Amino acid sequence: MALLNRYLILFVLSVATAAGVSATPSAPRTFSVLAGAAGDWAKLDYARSPSAIIPLVLGRQVRSPEQTAASGETWEVGRAIIDPITGIPARKIVARTTWPQGVRTALFVLVPKLAPDAEGLEFDVLASDDSPTAFPPETLRVINATPANLAGRIGAEQVSLPPGVSRTFATTAFLAPDEDHDPGMPVGLAVHMPAGWVALYDAPLSVSPNTRVLVIVLPPKNAGSTRIQVRAVHQTLPPPVTGVPLVSNR
Repeated sequence: MALLNRYLILFVLSVATAAGVSATPSAPRTFSVLAGAAGDWAKLDYARSPSAIIPLVLGRQVRSPEQTAASGETWEVGRAIIDPITGIPARKIVARTTWPQGVRTALFVLVPKLAPDAEGLEFDVLASDDSPTAFPPETLRVINATPANLAGRIGAEQVSLPPGVSRTFATTAFLAPDEDHDPGMPVGLAVHMPAGWVALYDAPLSVSPNTRVLVIVLPPKNAGSTRIQVRAVHQTLPPPVTGVPLVSNR
């Protein structure tokens, strides 16, 4: 009987532990938004819930403050408008994408379309995992928002970059013993045009310690133009926590 009671107690404890683990809430999903180019960024917002509409304050080459995301697979951006028929305030969806699978911290880059599409969407959206694990400090990532394949050099690597989000590349800036005389990491990007290869970016890129760099390649902003834009966005992350002080109960 004692042995039976012992196994019964162990079973109850295991069930209680499992229930406690399953009841533990997971960390909320968060996101930031980056305006890829010049555009109409006024009165954009995000619906955390039907009753919580959060304004998005965007600027070129500046990430928005981090926001808590709503549940669900779809991520949308709205704009406050005046309904042309009723004359009353309304909200129009201007950007939409699927939340990247398995990602808890996302970055969404908004790229203005030349004209709204059939759904009335005004922006293309490129999503990526923005966690420090997937995009760590002292690395570089390229977001190719054009429909073209790019070629070039990042550091010592020859690279080919299809449309979308690239892998991360380790930077070579500020490595001892050259911290005071850092020449920067070579970065060169080119695209193949009908007349041949055209250089888009060719310059040394200095990356400060604990900083990561997002290089965004944007399509022409005017119809008929062939001018592709390149932006380098630097972000310095907070220093990692190296230890937790011990607290004595005595």
